[in-house]
Amino acid sequence: MSSASHLALIALTIAVAPVSAQTSWLGKKIIVVRDDIQIGPSPNNGNWINLPALRGLDYRVLGEKDGWIKINDGRGNVGWFDKADAVPLQDAPSYFTARIRQNPTDIPAYNGRAWASKLLGNLS
Repeated sequence: MSSASHLALIALTIAVAPVSAQTSWLGKKIIVVRDDIQIGPSPNNGNWINLPALRGLDYRVLGEKDGWIKINDGRGNVGWFDKADAVPLQDAPSYFTARIRQNPTDIPAYNGRAWASKLLGNLS
């Protein structure tokens, strides 16, 4: 592939990437896309530990670095998890709708879409 073709491919990839992938999530509300996410690592007397699994669906992003986001789990635990395991609140309804189209029996996707719609005030 020529360097011009390579640059065109990169430009196209950037142009069609979701806006949320190009901007910071810091301070934004997110919805988790799995129900077994554990946050960590967290310093505890100089040792790193994994914290309990998340119980909720939505969190505010406190930090963002190298594909990881930092949240407070609402139980006093602050930690990090993979950004790929969340979606910004404003993108959540369409994200979960796409999952439902792929698998109409994906109950967590229905729950995520309903919760995101509630938070966005889009219940009808």
